[in-house]
Amino acid sequence: MEPIRLTNSEYDDIRTKKNYIGSGVDGSVFRIDKNTIYKFYHRNDHLIVLPNATLDKEGVIIDDFKSLRPYSIKRNPEGIHYTDNEGVILSREEAIYKAIEKQENVQYTDLPKNIIYLNDKVIGCEYRYYPHKLGIYATAYLPLKERLIVCKRIITKVKELLDNNIYPVTLAQRDELFPFKSDKSNVLIGLDLDPVIIDLDGISAIYSDVNSLSYYKTAMGSLSALVLELLTRVELANNISDDEYVINENIDRMENAGINSLFSIKFFDNNRLEMDDLFHIIKTLEKRKK
Repeated sequence: MEPIRLTNSEYDDIRTKKNYIGSGVDGSVFRIDKNTIYKFYHRNDHLIVLPNATLDKEGVIIDDFKSLRPYSIKRNPEGIHYTDNEGVILSREEAIYKAIEKQENVQYTDLPKNIIYLNDKVIGCEYRYYPHKLGIYATAYLPLKERLIVCKRIITKVKELLDNNIYPVTLAQRDELFPFKSDKSNVLIGLDLDPVIIDLDGISAIYSDVNSLSYYKTAMGSLSALVLELLTRVELANNISDDEYVINENIDRMENAGINSLFSIKFFDNNRLEMDDLFHIIKTLEKRKK
């Protein structure tokens, strides 16, 4: 695969003439054609992290799911986090190439397709374009039957990523005022009810050559929060620490939505559920619908 090498004039033409899709914390996205988008990293190299966030020895956030919402800005020179099998954190350039290689074993999700250079410097990556999509929280407005279909598909796709040591850690992300907006969500949804996990080259995903329990816990916390919020329509992540009254109230609301209190308590105690828990919840709710 030949990398994409842009001239200054080509780069300027894209930024001024191509359709601007939106901007995240680590880059701006432009539609190149009906199937392709280019993501250009912000030149100030800002990434989303949290003030007073708990970091592991490699500088990765390991807080629970509540700490993934809301975000703030912190300077960091690396946009994608990839740890090789010797525990070495790779440069952005190396990491993108390694992420591209992982696509061979990932069928359900599109990873970065190519790397983009300008004057021999990495400035972005190429992705597949998904037209006519909304943010995943638009699913919350659908009937339970459709929400169950979407959640099962999300879980299946995340499981495949985890099996390949790719840890999506911001699945439960949304625009607080307009949760259906696509440019604030890292999971999209369309009329086909097939969820699409995107933005897997920046702060939203951690890559590794070996299994990581801490990254797994963070990813499962985000996945659990997303699935439970979609199924119950109860907001589980907010800006303040939940006190006992709020937690008990949420447990009651979740139970009214069909979630056994044992799972709700486990979720609040551990800040996550396991894959088997999520599948059990879905099967229970499917039976309830019959």
